[in-house]
Amino acid sequence: MDLNARPPAGQRFANGMMTSAPLKKGEQGMLVAEFPVGYSAQLDPLAEFPGGNVHHQHQFELPNLVLDGLLIKQAEQIDKKPAKKAEALAKGEAKPKAKAKAKPKGKAKAKAKAKAGASMPAPAVPAPARRYCVMYYKKNNSIGIRQKYGGKQQVFSFGGVKAIKGKADMQVIGVELASACTAGTIGYEDAKLAGQKKAEGKD
Repeated sequence: MDLNARPPAGQRFANGMMTSAPLKKGEQGMLVAEFPVGYSAQLDPLAEFPGGNVHHQHQFELPNLVLDGLLIKQAEQIDKKPAKKAEALAKGEAKPKAKAKAKPKGKAKAKAKAKAGASMPAPAVPAPARRYCVMYYKKNNSIGIRQKYGGKQQVFSFGGVKAIKGKADMQVIGVELASACTAGTIGYEDAKLAGQKKAEGKD
């Protein structure tokens, strides 16, 4: 028997074929099913043939009350399914399934990732600003030009005992040369020579 079928059905295996028929209440209080007899009826048990089909009634060892219980249970399941779904939607528990986008797998995914990376150039890393500060040394009346980046080293100096310029003039010369180095219009050696000439009043 197939008690989960709708409606519940009895089953019979005969002549190498399995046939099914709806379960019915029998006159003796036990469930029965009427199976069609004959070659044509076995091919299509539910078909109506001219002259009618001959049926064989088989009695099962289950009381008629079992069929009532099965039919009531199936009816309750049909009624509960829409109600449960509506209740879940009202509570926000059930959400309509969104159609998932197909994701590339394996080699296709790696290839797509590599292609995306190749199409986007790597961001340029800005070079540190070449800025300088001017240091005045009172002891020997000299100017030192020091980096404001990297190791913050002194790159050159000028002045000393041969300088005839005072502190203010020396600092002005230093600022001019530091600005030129920042702009990249003069190198350290040329800046040192130019500063020394100006400090000695030879420019």
